[in-house]
Amino acid sequence: MEYQEVDVREPKIAFLLANLFKCLVKNPKRQNLPELEKQYSKIKSQFSSYTEKNLDSKFKDPVRLERYNSMNWYKGQMDLEKIGVWPEMKGLAIELTIGNVPETAEHVRKALEGKLNGKVPGKFLDKLKSMENISEFIYNNFPLIVFPGGEIREKDHNRWIRVNNLIYPECKIYEVDIDDGCSRAVFYALNGIKEAPVYRGKHK
Repeated sequence: MEYQEVDVREPKIAFLLANLFKCLVKNPKRQNLPELEKQYSKIKSQFSSYTEKNLDSKFKDPVRLERYNSMNWYKGQMDLEKIGVWPEMKGLAIELTIGNVPETAEHVRKALEGKLNGKVPGKFLDKLKSMENISEFIYNNFPLIVFPGGEIREKDHNRWIRVNNLIYPECKIYEVDIDDGCSRAVFYALNGIKEAPVYRGKHK
């Protein structure tokens, strides 16, 4: 699949937008699509007017910011099979999140059906439900943000297990790791979607 190179500002703005909108869309009864689209345009325009310094000041995690700044960025479509989620994303049992996005979605489905052991928090289910009525809006406006494979799942999880000599499941490594958008990705997979728009970071 073809990717278009973009300035690092784009994924930074996408991250900030996605995190701000999590609060605005979490209650399905209050969702008003025209109003959401209006707010989206307004807030995106505001973030776009920020200087690089102002954008960076909005990031609370210095490790995440350093990763964004240390990579070249590209926008395109990616198969969900090539993407790994955050280990234990949204409080899910680690056993449910060691695979790629479609595997994680299938594990969640089986856990909910009682066919697989593993915790699926109610808050995560609420998150999935909040996307049902505005899924097209979310898909078109909030690309997943992904790092090179192993940036999170290997460096932040698997190595931690080995360094501490823990008996704990390690994550499989795929082409990329999700930095932002795990719930969206799993939602897509649960609804039969095979690929999603991404901002993809690559080491310089």
